[in-house]
Amino acid sequence: MESREEVENTSDASQLHALLNKNREKLGSLFSKLNKCFEVNDLQAAKDIATELIYLDRLEEAIKEKLPTAA
Repeated sequence: MESREEVENTSDASQLHALLNKNREKLGSLFSKLNKCFEVNDLQAAKDIATELIYLDRLEEAIKEKLPTAA
């Protein structure tokens, strides 16, 4: 929830880029965890991680929408 508030409360492009990079790092980490869950057949943990991935994907969309377009 904090991340969403950070995105909503800033319009500074450099801060938005920093949030985007932080979000992408989290996504990468979660994909690694998801892979490990499937390796050990922990489907409940995989489901929980998938939910987090959806949230982070939507957060990335929100960040991209706020970033100014290059002219």
